[in-house]
Amino acid sequence: RRAWAKKFLDKWFWWATHSRLQPMRNFAWMLRRKEENILSYFKMPISNGSVEGLNNKAKMISHRAYGFRSAKNYIRNLYHCMAGLPEPKIMHKFV
Repeated sequence: RRAWAKKFLDKWFWWATHSRLQPMRNFAWMLRRKEENILSYFKMPISNGSVEGLNNKAKMISHRAYGFRSAKNYIRNLYHCMAGLPEPKIMHKFV
C-alpha cells in the first residue's frame, strides 16, 4: 500500500541520510526527488517489463533479418513472430 511504502521510504531516507556514506546520501536524495513517481506505482501498478520484452524480441528478429531483401519482408517477419503464428509448412528449415 502507498501509506506503508511512504512510511518505509521515510524511515530508510532518515537512515541513509544519517549514514557516513556520501554515495548513500546522494542516492537517498535522488530517491527523495523522485518519491512521487515511485509512490505513484501503488496507485497504478503498471510496469514497462512487457514493452521491454517485446523490444528485445524485435531486436532478436532484426539480427536474424540480415538476409531479407526488403523492409517489407522484415516487417512481415516482425508481425509473424510477434503474434506467435505457426511457421508455414512450405518454409525451408536449416537443421
